[in-house]
Amino acid sequence: MSRAASVSQRIVARVMRDARTRAGKTAADASARAGFAQGTLSKYERSENPFPVSVVYRLADYYGLTPEDRDKLCDLAGQKALGWWHVYREIPDWFASYVAFEAEAEQLQSCENTTIPGLLQTADYARALLSADVDAGTPEQIENQVEVRIQRQERLVGENPVHLSAVFDEVALHRQAGEPDVMRHQLESLLEQSQLSNVDLRVLPFDAGVHTASENSFMIMKFPNVIAGVDFVDVVYVEYKLGSLYLEDEAETSGFSRVFERLQEVALDPEQSVKLIQRIMDERYA
Repeated sequence: MSRAASVSQRIVARVMRDARTRAGKTAADASARAGFAQGTLSKYERSENPFPVSVVYRLADYYGLTPEDRDKLCDLAGQKALGWWHVYREIPDWFASYVAFEAEAEQLQSCENTTIPGLLQTADYARALLSADVDAGTPEQIENQVEVRIQRQERLVGENPVHLSAVFDEVALHRQAGEPDVMRHQLESLLEQSQLSNVDLRVLPFDAGVHTASENSFMIMKFPNVIAGVDFVDVVYVEYKLGSLYLEDEAETSGFSRVFERLQEVALDPEQSVKLIQRIMDERYA
């Protein structure tokens, strides 16, 4: 997914592909109806090229969608505005793609092993983490990354906040990033964020032993349904040093969902997690 691509376009592609299948229309039938080559339709359905509004309108009727659903899809297909993150040119394309997904998700399930999840980090904590990276870049580039991380957190508040379920290892509470007061402020912020009704925060304690995601951090992103009966698949994001992976195949994403459910089972519940965070803050960062 390129920096300029829209998650809305991906949703349109998925819904249109599913609508065609449900209507019993072949790709050859649909492309002939639209007046272009079958390969062109394939590119639209794979999100390689965005669906033109005129094509969505014509094929939605052909697939038997209601005028209301057709108009919803046309509105999505016509969305051209770039997201707020596009002003930060130093942000790599692979991460800009993630921010685009995150901006439209309705549920996020985060698993982190060694650090506090990005959506729960304070600016000073994020700055300390980024500065420790040997490839962090200039101070200005680091500040841009911090700004992006903090602006992303606006999804947790407001009129229609995203629901965040976060599970992270206890080591993140002990591994100091920055000065002690940076860590204390970070843990205080976690305690505040844990009170949000849309945040489910759980800590994997040391005594939980080796767990099912001991070697992996990942994010599962779930999206709202645009049309009843047509689901937009979950997207799993796995980041590594030089880039990231985006998994959309249900056989792969369902495995991550099972892993996350297991992690929630073995982690401390939200109330116990808050008590652990408070105890570590008092003992180590008083």
